[in-house]
Amino acid sequence: DVCSSDLQSSILYTSVTMKGYCTINSDASVNPATGEAGYALWINCDLVTVKIWAPFKNRTWDSNIAEIWSVMNGIHWVMKNKIPVEILVINVDNKCCRDIVNRKKHTYKNEAIERLRIEMQSILDRNFPSYYAKNIRGHMDIKHPRYTVNRWCDEYAHKARILKICGKSVNNKTP
Repeated sequence: DVCSSDLQSSILYTSVTMKGYCTINSDASVNPATGEAGYALWINCDLVTVKIWAPFKNRTWDSNIAEIWSVMNGIHWVMKNKIPVEILVINVDNKCCRDIVNRKKHTYKNEAIERLRIEMQSILDRNFPSYYAKNIRGHMDIKHPRYTVNRWCDEYAHKARILKICGKSVNNKTP
């Protein structure tokens, strides 16, 4: 993974595929004073659900960059584990990251974000037949599964940043 800590994320994956539908739920947390940042992912792909949280190796004072790094870590996890994906959905509460995935904005003045935009779009185009990002309004107490997952990601990204902890939970589902 490009930006994550040394967290190992490998699983045994059953080759049985249902629809090829994969959802990456992602959030990041940044301390604007120190640049320390963490992320959390809740990835649900056909027969596996995995939750991953960790501090980033590198510091950033830009929450947009942290959010992009988090989504990139999710994308790399799916690719590294050779999960067959026909449709990739990315749930993220960051507009900049959503706009990059959905190609709403074509260039960024911030050079670091522009480099990440080019890299992310290239990886998505080469590896996923269909993909899009959905808006999740962060920090909302909405009783819907997507918001429950977003609150979990928010909480664990914060914990990863503050406590400098890594973790992973895997639930292999049987067909």
